[in-house]
Amino acid sequence: MIVLTVLCFTPPLWFLTRHLAVQEPSLGPSILKMSYYVAAITLSICALRRIIPGFEPVGYLGEKSPQQSQGPRLIRRLSPGFEGPILRLSVRDHYVDVISGTGSETIRMRFADAIDEMDTVKGHCTHRSHWVVEEAIVDAGRDGSKVFLTLTNGDQVPVSRKYKPDLEEAGILKL
Repeated sequence: MIVLTVLCFTPPLWFLTRHLAVQEPSLGPSILKMSYYVAAITLSICALRRIIPGFEPVGYLGEKSPQQSQGPRLIRRLSPGFEGPILRLSVRDHYVDVISGTGSETIRMRFADAIDEMDTVKGHCTHRSHWVVEEAIVDAGRDGSKVFLTLTNGDQVPVSRKYKPDLEEAGILKL
């Protein structure tokens, strides 16, 4: 990157300096000195971009930054005090409850958007107002005609007739 920057920017800068900025062209810096300045500035900028955390979402070689790969996008909307992995999402009117093993937090957003932001986590809709993380499911049960899933924190989430075939196909419901 430094070599490319030096090759692209040094000649125009040298020309501008020699012919427009300096009264006598012989007093201006040589092209080698100008190359040195361009390389030093480029190196400084590249180093700072690497040092400042979260400044670049994608590195020079295409790798994602650690901040991007740590979990679902929904976590960025939650308060810094939110603890534990997300176990499930539940919707109430225009609010989504984000539930973990230690507590919950309510955010205002569409339910479909909240599910989209759980992009790195495998989960399933169990009801029109419930979405659960697959790893959080411990058991599937039945109470009469009602089917429900039990999660690691002890919560029981209902399963509607609409989503039951999808959960059976995924191997979660074996009733």
